[in-house]
Amino acid sequence: MTAAVATPVSSYIADSIAEGFFFECSCGELYSSVSAASGCRKCRNYHVFGYCTHVKDIRTWDVVWGEEPSKEEYEAQAEVARQQWAAEREYLDMLERKDREEREEEEWEVYEAKAEAEGY
Repeated sequence: MTAAVATPVSSYIADSIAEGFFFECSCGELYSSVSAASGCRKCRNYHVFGYCTHVKDIRTWDVVWGEEPSKEEYEAQAEVARQQWAAEREYLDMLERKDREEREEEEWEVYEAKAEAEGY
């Protein structure tokens, strides 16, 4: 069994800067250019707005692209996102139940066909 080792945030940031990853998109992913960070595709899944709202230079923590939302804007959007994610989860659960029911029906039909073929 290997032990998990946590990297201190200051070390992680220093290592990222040393490797040329200076730009942080709004979901926290680090990139080597502002254009790459501003087009972050992970924000679609990991940010309550569903897109990158701003990019910070982690060397100075200045916003270099976009506009950082206020705490109130973020909290309001977080509530909208929670509702949307709950609805999506409910829909996915329904699809999973439907798929499971269809598989069970198919398995039962195969079982019945084998029983009929064997004369039961």
